[in-house]
Amino acid sequence: PGSVPAGLQATKVGQKVTTPNGVVYEALDLGTSEEGVRNGPPRSQANVYVKYTGHINGFDGPIFDSSTFRGSRKPNKSDYIESRLNLDPTLPPCMFEAIKLMKVGGKGRF
Repeated sequence: PGSVPAGLQATKVGQKVTTPNGVVYEALDLGTSEEGVRNGPPRSQANVYVKYTGHINGFDGPIFDSSTFRGSRKPNKSDYIESRLNLDPTLPPCMFEAIKLMKVGGKGRF
């Protein structure tokens, strides 16, 4: 789970990319145009900071989970979470796959 072939990523906004496990990711913002390990896409076991909102029954449905909800339980009230890719048991494998298709500052939906 969470495996994404090297080089698989969206090259323009609105492009949909499908991973081997069937996750369909749509790029809403490509993020940085810089190249390098620190600019992404991240690799397995990398620490990443993520803002997300999970909806039921489509992107306009009721919210069931979000980084804001999780952050509000912490003393510093972060609206993002820090996660280690493929090792955080509280996030689904499809989220790890989608994150691996992004670069720093990128936005997308899946």
